Amino acid sequence: MRNSDYFFESDVSEAPPIELPYEFTQRNYQLPLWGAMFPYIEDYAPYAPKNIHPDGATRVCAVWHRRAGKDKNVVNIILCKAIERSGLYLYALPTAEQARLVVWQGQDGDGVPFISHFPDELIADTNESRMEVELTNGSIIKLIGADNFDRKMGSNPVGMVFSEYSIQNPLAWDYFRPILTENGGWAVFIYTPRGHNHGHTLYERFKALAIQGETRFFAQLLKNSQTGAISQEAIQMDIDSGMSEEMAKQEYECDFDVFNAGVYFGKALQRAYAENRIVEYIMPDPKRKVYTFWDLGVADHSAIWFAQFTEEGVELVHYYEDRDYGMAHYIKYVRDWAQDKGVVFGAHYGPHDIAHRDWVTARTRQKVAQQEYGFRFEKTESALLSDQIEAARSLFPRVRISQSACQNGLSALSSYGKEWDSKRKVYKERPAHDWSSHGSSAFMNLAMQWSQGKFLASKRPVGRHPNLEPFNPLYD
Repeated sequence: MRNSDYFFESDVSEAPPIELPYEFTQRNYQLPLWGAMFPYIEDYAPYAPKNIHPDGATRVCAVWHRRAGKDKNVVNIILCKAIERSGLYLYALPTAEQARLVVWQGQDGDGVPFISHFPDELIADTNESRMEVELTNGSIIKLIGADNFDRKMGSNPVGMVFSEYSIQNPLAWDYFRPILTENGGWAVFIYTPRGHNHGHTLYERFKALAIQGETRFFAQLLKNSQTGAISQEAIQMDIDSGMSEEMAKQEYECDFDVFNAGVYFGKALQRAYAENRIVEYIMPDPKRKVYTFWDLGVADHSAIWFAQFTEEGVELVHYYEDRDYGMAHYIKYVRDWAQDKGVVFGAHYGPHDIAHRDWVTARTRQKVAQQEYGFRFEKTESALLSDQIEAARSLFPRVRISQSACQNGLSALSSYGKEWDSKRKVYKERPAHDWSSHGSSAFMNLAMQWSQGKFLASKRPVGRHPNLEPFNPLYD
C-alpha cells in the first residue's frame, strides 16, 4: 500500500517504514479483490467496483480456480486489515489440522511460506500451539478449524477469512455472522466450487446483492480460461494423471454443476437439480402428517429432517441442525416448529443407538425422551453403512427438497463422501467423519425406514387443528 497512512513506523527512528503487502505483488486478475477491500488505497482504487462503499466491501465472496493464489492473497489481506484496525482476526479452514498444514506451516506454489508475508518488525509474539500471531499494534491473527467453531466462545472477531468455504461446516458462518455485524467487521470467503452446496448459495446471494446495488457486497468468479494462470498442458497433465474431465471443469473452470468423485450422493443430487426436484420452497401441507428423522448426538451435532409423504414420494420440508445442546432443546424446537406451521407429527425416528443404555443412569435416551418430555422415539434397527448409503441412493429419485428450508441439510448431502488419503492421493473405502456426517446419517435413517415400506401417503384427519386443542406430537 503506497498511501503513507498505512506504513508501519518502526520504533527505531532510522528504520524505513514497511510497505504492505510485504514481499508480495498481486497478479492483474487478483486486483479486483483488493480493490473491493481497499478502494481508498490509491493503487487499488482503479480496480474497485463502481458501486463499492468508500470504506470497502465487508462481505466478499471470491470463487477462484485451483492455483489462482487464494490463500496467498487473503493472508496478505488479513495482515493489512489487522494493521489498519486493532482487534481479533480469525482465519478459518475446514479443520484445525488443515489450518496448520496449509497456512501455518504451508507454502505457496513457489515454495514461499505464507507466514513469511508477516514481517518480523510487525510481530510482537507468536504462539505455535494456538496458531496465533500478535502484532505490535495489539491485533491478533488466529488460525482455526471451522469444525470446532463454537469452541471459540468469547471470541469477538472484527474480521474473518473462510478459506475453502465450500467444504467447511456452514454453521460456522451462521455462528460468527451476528458477531461481525455487531462489530462492523468483515468476512472474506474464498474457495473453489463443490457442487450446489452452501458455497453455491453464498456466491449467488452475494452476486445478486452486489448487482442490486448493495455497496458492501462483492462477488467474483475466476475461471482459468479467464486468467490463463495455468497452462492447458499442465491441466492436461492432471487429467492424464487421473483427474476426471468433470473434476477439471470444477477445479479449473469453477463449474458448480460438478460433484466430487468421492461424494456418495453427488450424482443423485445432480439429477435432482436437473429434474427440478430441489425447489426454492415447499409449504408444509397441514393435511399431511410430518415425520422426523434424527441423528442425535451427545456432545456433538444433532440433525433432524422433517418429511411428508405423498403419492409421488417424499417431500423434505425442513431441516434443523445444531450442536452442544441437550435433548430438551431439540424436542422443543420440533414442537415449536409444528405449532408454527399448523401441522401434526406422525412419528419420530431416532438413530439406532438411542436404545442403548447409559452406563450411569441405566436408562436409554429413548426412555428419557418419553419419561421426561413425553416424546416418543420409534426404534430404528441397526444396519450396515453400505446398506444405508444404497437405501439413500434408491430413495433420491422419489424426493423433493425445499432448498431454502433445508440448505444446511443439502450442504451435508453434497459433501458427505469418502475419506481422502493424502499420502496415497486416493479415496479410502470408508466415509470421512466430519460435519456432513450428521445430516447425512439422519437422511439415511429416513431412507432405511422408506426401504422397509413403512410409509404411504399419509394425511391427517380433517377438522382437527393443533392450535385449537392440546398439542399432541404423536397424534395419528
